[in-house]
Amino acid sequence: MQAALAHLRDEGEVINEEDEVRLSPLRHAHINMLGHYTFTLAEQVTKGKLRPLKQEDEAGDWPFCRGKISKLDG
Repeated sequence: MQAALAHLRDEGEVINEEDEVRLSPLRHAHINMLGHYTFTLAEQVTKGKLRPLKQEDEAGDWPFCRGKISKLDG
């Protein structure tokens, strides 16, 4: 998550501190924190590398990508 925030800052985005403190990779109701999960990881991930972040033109119809949030505001 820190790498994604750094990328956004490098792109000139302003990240408000009050928004940043509310971010969490664990804020998803569909994840069972007590369960057992098996993942097949890409080789680059097993070597500690991160996959490249999607660029805005690759985001498709996902509404929470930068520049598309206004569609949800009404």
